[in-house]
Formats: sequence, C-alpha cells, structure tokens
Amino acid sequence: MTGKEFLQRLSDSSRSLESKIEQLKKLQALAHKITTVISGTPSINVQSQSRIENAVVNVLKESDKVENYVKDFFALRQTAVACIDKITRKDERIILEYRYLTNKSWKEIANIMNLSLRYTYTLHGKALMSFEKIFVLEDKKAQIAP
Repeated sequence: MTGKEFLQRLSDSSRSLESKIEQLKKLQALAHKITTVISGTPSINVQSQSRIENAVVNVLKESDKVENYVKDFFALRQTAVACIDKITRKDERIILEYRYLTNKSWKEIANIMNLSLRYTYTLHGKALMSFEKIFVLEDKKAQIAP
C-alpha cells in the first residue's frame, strides 16, 4: 500500500465512522421510543417486554461494532500522525493534518493557510511525496519487527 492509498483509507474510514455513529444514534433514539403500556391492572405484557429487550440487544450489538470500528480507525490515525509528525517542512505537515486528520476541504485549507487553491494542490503533492518516503520506511520497520 502506498502512502497516498493509506491516507485515502484513513479519510474513508473517518467518513464511514461518522456515518456509523450517526446510525447508532438513530437506533438508540428508536429504542428509547419503544415503551411498555401501563394499565390499571397488573399483568406482564410479554410482547412489549420482548420488543424492548430486542431493541436493547440490537443497539448493544451495533454499539460493539462501532466500538471495534473506532479502535481500527484510531490505529490507522495513530500511524498517520506518527508519519506526518516526521515531515520536516511545517507547511507540508499542516496541509496533511488539515486534509486527512480533520477532513477539511481544499478551499477551507487554502483559506486557513492563506494560499491560492492552485498552490494548495501543489503543496499537497509535495507533502504526499514527503509522507510516502516516511511511510515506506515505517512500513519496512514494522515488517522487520517481531
């Protein structure tokens, strides 16, 4: 995997994680809407109780999936941060941080860094080359380590 492919994977993972968290919130909201019917006579309504139990179980399963996804995402992010931090040119480091760690758009990055959009793309290309060199070295070290 190249450095650029790795950073793209990180971006995709970040967007996917945001989507999964949003889906989980909707499931949790739906589960909260399921309530038992309270009547004057004491009885156990097995059907409504099982609906609630099923909703809770489903939300817990989805929560576990999202938790695992979060762990995977943070492992990717940790690798990216370690490589980006080793880039010597500050402007290259910053552009990669904005693009891949905070998911800023090209226009946002250009405005924040006070650059033209065209130069932002050029600087990003240089930053990717710097990242690639470091990423390849780190990947080789990881393969050698036991």
